[in-house]
Amino acid sequence: FADLMCGSGTIVIEAALMACKIAPGLLRQDQAFPNWLHHQPNLWEKLRKEAIAQQQKPNIAFYGSDIQGKAIEKARENAFRAGVDHLIHWSQQAINTTHSVEDFTPGLLVINPPYGERLGEQLDLIPTYQDLGHTLFQQFHNWQAGILTSDPMLAKAIGLRSHKSYSFFNGSIPCQLYCISLDEKNQLKQGSDQTLSAHAQMLANRLQKNFSHLNKWAQRQNIECYRLYDADLPEYAFAIDKYGDYFVLQEYMPPKAIPDHVAASRRLDMMMVIPQVFKISAHQLIIKQRRPQKEKQYQKTDNKKQFITVHEGQAKFYLNLHDYLDTGIFLDHRILRLEFEKLRPMTRFLNLFCYTATASVQAALAGAYTTNVDLSNTYINWATQNFQLNQIPPKKHQFIQSDVFEWLKSAQETFDVIYMDTPSFSNSKRMKGTLDIQRDHVFMIRLALKRLHPEGRLYFSTHLRSFKLDESIQEFAKVQNISRKTLDEDFKRDPKIHQCFIIEPLSST
Repeated sequence: FADLMCGSGTIVIEAALMACKIAPGLLRQDQAFPNWLHHQPNLWEKLRKEAIAQQQKPNIAFYGSDIQGKAIEKARENAFRAGVDHLIHWSQQAINTTHSVEDFTPGLLVINPPYGERLGEQLDLIPTYQDLGHTLFQQFHNWQAGILTSDPMLAKAIGLRSHKSYSFFNGSIPCQLYCISLDEKNQLKQGSDQTLSAHAQMLANRLQKNFSHLNKWAQRQNIECYRLYDADLPEYAFAIDKYGDYFVLQEYMPPKAIPDHVAASRRLDMMMVIPQVFKISAHQLIIKQRRPQKEKQYQKTDNKKQFITVHEGQAKFYLNLHDYLDTGIFLDHRILRLEFEKLRPMTRFLNLFCYTATASVQAALAGAYTTNVDLSNTYINWATQNFQLNQIPPKKHQFIQSDVFEWLKSAQETFDVIYMDTPSFSNSKRMKGTLDIQRDHVFMIRLALKRLHPEGRLYFSTHLRSFKLDESIQEFAKVQNISRKTLDEDFKRDPKIHQCFIIEPLSST
């Protein structure tokens, strides 16, 4: 008997107790019923002795393994308390490095893999389930396996056919126990081994076409990071971005009209197709879900703290592909950022809502003096690190952690170029009130223009698709819509990805 993801050892310990015919509850000393009014101590003692008498030494070997060393330590402690520690062999190893138990005839595997509470976590687990299927197929010929999981999508990702399933509740979580015979008739179907459905093949063709075109374009332009796919096929509402050797897959929230099983099937199609088309391994694919968000856009979704370095023009940037919904750079603003690397030396450049200050890095490399304002201390620190990465002394530039509204109200300095890429909405607890870009943009633009040199330029942009620039702005400023001009080759399929304007003071302002 074996459990390859044993955690604290519950399943394998229970199996050993059953094999030893140790009755449930026999080890407990804390039962409350001896205090009942009509409890019969003699009968209870008789039953206990009968249960003890039927115990036996099993002719079965038990194995438990887990990738976490602390889990194995806890499992050993639990087995000792249960009195079966001498029967179980424990080991720390990842599922993809597990080998079959040697010198024993085929037996039974019962595994309760992690499920993931959120969809993003579930998608992240697909490679783990694929590894599980590969290990079962390669290392456990003629064994029987029972896999307990809450998600049919994850069960399907194993790639092995189950001949029967049972419904269970794991606490409050509805689950299925999938029974799998690991015989020669049950062939593994994963990745390139798996036959694509007609819809999945259509998706593969589209990804291959996009990749062939955009990869050549990116190489000519010396671009490392770009968007490969953006819901080109409506039934596959995903975005795929390439960051060097890594690919980030983002699922747009499916409409309520799409049944869960249909959405799950499309996710699996995407997970099958991407490794085939792009020839990548599981660790090169990062999976997220993009849903309508307001203040949560910049909140953490993970805590891996893994950074990669990418190049854009003369600049280098640190990106974090795991921990946040966004990665540290907005790919659709590439053209505008590269415009800032053409600024004249000593240009006074103000970056409002600076995020990780990628635009400011380009400006600073051109010799501009930059001032960077953002409410998030995390992003101010990240911005500073981007400057250091490019050997730009941060002390020669300003990095200000502040509410942009409040800072603009009190600022005295003027600037030649102001870049304001605003969030659509924010209700951060550190702000006074809320920010709604549609409601507040006129007031924000007026404040920014007060800090702009009379012959300067304000670049104002937003990702709010429904945004409409108030016509009253033209009463006090010259406005030029440059949205389409700032869309590079990889974003031309989605002209509404952002709106961008050049706003200049009127001579009478």
